[in-house]
Amino acid sequence: MTTIRLGKKLIALRRDANMTQEELAAYMGVSKSSVSKWETETTLPDILLLPQLATLFNVSVDELIGYEPQLSMEAVNKLYLQLSAEWSRDSANAYAHSEELIRKYYSCFPFLLQMAGLYLNHYMLHEKPELVMKRSEELCDRVIAESEENSLVKDAISLKITYLITSRQPQKALQLLGEEAKPIAQDSEMIAACYQMLGKPKQSSRIFQICIYQHLLFVIQDMANYMLMNMEDEQLCDETMHRMLELLKLFHIDALHTITSTMVYMSCAMVYAQRRDKESALRMLERLIDVIIRYDLAHMKIHRDTYFTEVEAWMESLQLRTQAPRDGGVILDSLIQELQPPVFDFLKGGPRYQACLQKLKAEKERV
Repeated sequence: MTTIRLGKKLIALRRDANMTQEELAAYMGVSKSSVSKWETETTLPDILLLPQLATLFNVSVDELIGYEPQLSMEAVNKLYLQLSAEWSRDSANAYAHSEELIRKYYSCFPFLLQMAGLYLNHYMLHEKPELVMKRSEELCDRVIAESEENSLVKDAISLKITYLITSRQPQKALQLLGEEAKPIAQDSEMIAACYQMLGKPKQSSRIFQICIYQHLLFVIQDMANYMLMNMEDEQLCDETMHRMLELLKLFHIDALHTITSTMVYMSCAMVYAQRRDKESALRMLERLIDVIIRYDLAHMKIHRDTYFTEVEAWMESLQLRTQAPRDGGVILDSLIQELQPPVFDFLKGGPRYQACLQKLKAEKERV
């Protein structure tokens, strides 16, 4: 990431002062060609000239060169986890601290994008959730408008769409997304094909494995949503549930990606509860609680297993966080809330339902 932006800043300062390149060159005792090269950043001024330039335009040297504090992705991820823990303890102070850091690193676009995600993952903890959600959109808009990194802009647009859906603005989301499903891009698969053609089978195999991992999780998540959208079609719903649960078993998703498993078991429990199938609903809730406790959902980290051996190394290479996006206590609080919608009312008097709820609360206390 470029942290020195003298060229654009120098052009703006010179024009604001109604100076030509020739006039600036004469003042600095250099050639017009030198000034032109400074402004295109082909070369930079000698360090001894910077104070003279800054004094001419009545700015600091930092402002002259367009320097603003930047963070490494390792530092960004560390701050995200620190702030996530703060949000679970005191959302008001955490929001104030987050905003203080945003002001400090307002030109560090990877950090702003992570803060937008932090707000979307924790807005419900604040006394003014709409304020926090709106701030998330503002941060996304800044990254979209100002960042020169295409990948960051793409991620910011995706996060803004998440905000629009979360804040129940589907029409605006569709304006960004379009109104029809698009073919899945296969950029990663093409990278693997290139490695294969270059005679690098290990790199190719690694990429294909990561593709399988990502597509698998997306398939399971899409199946859960598809099942919930078709609850009135009991046959289709049951077939989707069967195939989805078989995928969880086949790929050991309970251990590999515990959050995905908990989402599936909760969705299945809701389907059975909607049918007033008490035994099946309780069975799914008990599986949910067992997975949470057995695999320590509150401290979950994305990790490799005997089949997906490259996951951790891949995430480290991209400097992605392997921890869950929310603090463990927040995750468990959310699950406790999900156990108490009206659809589960007919279970509330029973000992097995109460046992599930108490185990979740005990796990929350342990965290």
